[in-house]
Amino acid sequence: MNALIELATGHPILLWVFGGSILAALMAVLGGIRDFLLSIGRGLAALATAPHRHRMEELRARAELARAEQQAAPAVTPGEKKPGSCVHRNVTAIIPANEDTPVGWLCRCGERLPATWAVLEEDL
Repeated sequence: MNALIELATGHPILLWVFGGSILAALMAVLGGIRDFLLSIGRGLAALATAPHRHRMEELRARAELARAEQQAAPAVTPGEKKPGSCVHRNVTAIIPANEDTPVGWLCRCGERLPATWAVLEEDL
């Protein structure tokens, strides 16, 4: 080793020639180490995002299934009653011909309400 250093100091042109090739070899080794470490980093990043990617694929599949079920369901036609509970407004009293008190109430939704069902005067 010492002989190489003495030779290089005595002949600077050899230092430039061999030093350049040694430096190039060293850079190639360091570049390989850098590429190896980058590939490890990319692999770890892919492992970290895998659960998220699988969860997003699952959510997309559920959304697509819900969309397909919604399209398969028949649409409500205007003649059908709307879903949801009726508030029983504008009801009609069911009064027998020989009595003055109602025996029940009939709502527009078609439901018959008992006589004890309380209504406000504005609902009649």
